[in-house]
Amino acid sequence: PVNDKQIFVFGGLTDVVWEGVFDAFRNNTLLYDLETDSWTEVGGLPSPRYGLAATVYRCTKNLSPFELQTAILLVGGAINEKTTDQCFSFVPEPDQSPVDHRWSLQTPLPQGPRKFAGIVYDGQYIFVIGGQDESNTPQSSNQIFQGVYSTP
Repeated sequence: PVNDKQIFVFGGLTDVVWEGVFDAFRNNTLLYDLETDSWTEVGGLPSPRYGLAATVYRCTKNLSPFELQTAILLVGGAINEKTTDQCFSFVPEPDQSPVDHRWSLQTPLPQGPRKFAGIVYDGQYIFVIGGQDESNTPQSSNQIFQGVYSTP
């Protein structure tokens, strides 16, 4: 959640046949509002994917080390059955419709592609935990990042 009233859900697979393909990849973003008990589709992802990890973290605003804002970081996942090391961030602006959000490409995972990993931000560092590599081999290693990225 970005705050205590919203939950974002990113991408995934459908469990129905979509244009002749079973388990079609999704590139949508859904927002669950706890106050209204309702779901809204609020935008897309840079590409359809599943098995990605997401966390809320603090990042610099306008490249200033003194201004911090809340952002969402997406890590890894699989795109068309190919595991990726891509990372994207997005800053939800309170005065902007969630549909208008823009993703920014971040530094890729240094230890290579991951899907189904866990992720957590402890206020200083972002931990990417376990997951599977591109050959579906479970990973016991963890990746640790400084938890303050710059976003435009």
